[in-house]
Amino acid sequence: MKIQNDTETGTKNGDSPNHSKNSIADTMLSFIWAIANAIMAVVFFYSGFVQLNDPDWFLWLLGYKMAGIVCVGLVAQSLKMTETVKSQQAAQIMALLAGLSLVFHSTIHKDNLNFSVYTEEGREAMGLALVCLWMTTGWLATPSSKATNSKSCQNVGSVAIATMVVAFCTVVLLSLWAVPRFLLNKEDLTIHCQGLGFGPQEPEL
Repeated sequence: MKIQNDTETGTKNGDSPNHSKNSIADTMLSFIWAIANAIMAVVFFYSGFVQLNDPDWFLWLLGYKMAGIVCVGLVAQSLKMTETVKSQQAAQIMALLAGLSLVFHSTIHKDNLNFSVYTEEGREAMGLALVCLWMTTGWLATPSSKATNSKSCQNVGSVAIATMVVAFCTVVLLSLWAVPRFLLNKEDLTIHCQGLGFGPQEPEL
């Protein structure tokens, strides 16, 4: 009888085995999303830095820096450092702005629009698409302190998906170093694109 009473008491207090597993999954999910947003913050801040010698640098710098700041806010939200969902609301706005910018960019470059790393228009289009994609992801998927008891935060499958997202973010970050160094040469870059960041390797003499 005592064991039964203890079990009932534990269940009432929310200490059941299923609750413990859900709490662990929730904590892991929040931590993994924090890592993903931290990686993307680095990606966007770096992407803004390499725009400094662009003729319209202020537009790209503003866009990338704002995306990076939103990612920092999503990190704080994932780690329960804030009780609000303002970062997700900001991500929603950034996703909309990036999407509209991509449409505008596609319109003015419709004759040579592509998503190739070998052209400036292609790299710009990929950058806008990445901002739009990640801001949408942050808006819809980043766990908040108010979502602790939601089924999505308690699902172990969500942890696996978030882990794959971190892998994707890592690939994006590494590509910022690998693509310029191993796929591009100076002929692929306009003059104002040279001299910042991980540029093409100089040919060996």
